Amino acid sequence: MTHPHPRRLLLPAALAALGLLLAACGGGATEDGPAGEDTTTPAAERTPTPTPEVVTGTPATGTPTPPVGPGTPPGMPPAPFAVTSAAFEPGEPIPVEFSCDGAGTSIPLEFTRFDARTKTLAIIFEDPDAPGGSFIHWIAWNIPPGNIEAGALPAGSVEGVNDTGATGYQGPCPPAGQSHRYIVTAYEVDTTIALGEFGIVDDLLRALEGHVISQATYQGVYPGP
Repeated sequence: MTHPHPRRLLLPAALAALGLLLAACGGGATEDGPAGEDTTTPAAERTPTPTPEVVTGTPATGTPTPPVGPGTPPGMPPAPFAVTSAAFEPGEPIPVEFSCDGAGTSIPLEFTRFDARTKTLAIIFEDPDAPGGSFIHWIAWNIPPGNIEAGALPAGSVEGVNDTGATGYQGPCPPAGQSHRYIVTAYEVDTTIALGEFGIVDDLLRALEGHVISQATYQGVYPGP
């Protein structure tokens, strides 16, 4: 009997094993893509996902945002009622001349606009940091609409009694070594207040009930840091 040569028996088996090995390594599709293709990009070379473009000046409704600039743009409501003082910037120190350490001159006040219904103005100037609670330094009412100059109220204005018991303006005067806030509140009023010159802040607040169109505040400190 003729016996096969050992090498002839090994060759088919070796070829079959090689075929299985090639199928396992290269055949078919993989998670990275088609056979044999590496689609993984190195982290340093990846392009970041673009951020969606934000279109400024146009809200979601598609209506263009009115331009920002001096004056009141067409179609925009007027600036609200506001009070300021040329004597000091908001939140900044009030000059000595308006305090008890100086001449005690009443502070000047300016306003942005007035409602068409405004007949008079009223003001309250107070120290909310006083040891015993809010201390009233100045109240006044029946002020004709318009700016208020330093040291003088327009004709027709009425000044009430402050918390020192005197009528008129009392300049900032905190205890030694302390710096307090001083707040002026201005009211647009739709009438003339029927209140005499000896009225106190509670009387004024009662008289204002139902007659305030709008109000605004402005704050300074004394003395400065």
